[in-house]
Amino acid sequence: FIIDVRPEQELNIAHFENSFHLPMDRLLYNNNDEQLRNELRTNIEKHQQIVIVCRRGNDSQLAVKRLKELLPDIDNIDEK
Repeated sequence: FIIDVRPEQELNIAHFENSFHLPMDRLLYNNNDEQLRNELRTNIEKHQQIVIVCRRGNDSQLAVKRLKELLPDIDNIDEK
């Protein structure tokens, strides 16, 4: 399962087919963790491998940390 945390402008240039778009701003600064958690759980299977992609690697590292906070029971998260 691929989560793309790049901004919309970069996503429009090129993206992975069937990736889930979750911009960093939304991931880090949303005001409803429960809604975001439910949306992620709807799309991610518990033991599914999860890969986070961004432009340079810095955002994906932050995204992994944040996703582990939101979904502590999902442990198959890597950044690329």
